[in-house]
Amino acid sequence: MPFGQLSFARVGDEKWTWLPPHTDYFDCTYKDGLLYAVTLMGEIHTFDLSGPAVTMNTIMGVDDDDDFGIQGAYILQAPWGGLLLVWRLKVYSGNPDDISALTLHTKGIKIHEVDVAAKKLVEIDCLHGHVLFLGHNQSLCLSTKECPALKENRVYFTDDNEYITVHKDNRRDIGVLRLDNNSWESLVFPQLWSNWPAPVWITPNLTMMKLLLN
Repeated sequence: MPFGQLSFARVGDEKWTWLPPHTDYFDCTYKDGLLYAVTLMGEIHTFDLSGPAVTMNTIMGVDDDDDFGIQGAYILQAPWGGLLLVWRLKVYSGNPDDISALTLHTKGIKIHEVDVAAKKLVEIDCLHGHVLFLGHNQSLCLSTKECPALKENRVYFTDDNEYITVHKDNRRDIGVLRLDNNSWESLVFPQLWSNWPAPVWITPNLTMMKLLLN
């Protein structure tokens, strides 16, 4: 922020470096010196942070899939290689005349593998023994073999409504979505009203946990 813009800092920097002039970034991920960022319209940029001067490249233009409703856009590294672009369908419920009373609900997920060379998206409907975690913080794709408590081919999501300050007292959009039939499951029951601050996933250090257990 502001306006979904990006800034970064290297180890030892005394201040943040702003990456103008683009706005409306929804998610980003970093690997091997490149920062990948996606806008809400599906445009994907890379920023090369490995040198003294930052360079930007557009690897995917604006997506024209405008029939998918209110969207969240997420970008992440697939464990089997390459990039995944994930669309999240959200719909409003409640009284449209009372903005503070409106709540967002996740109704669907679309997952694409990004063909960087051809600059196109390839839709997939199976995660091959993996699960997705979506929310305000970093998007993740984890193996169910390494995390057997998780159910494969699911998307675990938390509320990432940017207007959460307006909807502080509303029920949060938290749950699990099955990709095989697009059905919704409760993550916890009864449903929590985790209204403030915004709910996030906590990622433990699995390597450190294994060392402690041994």
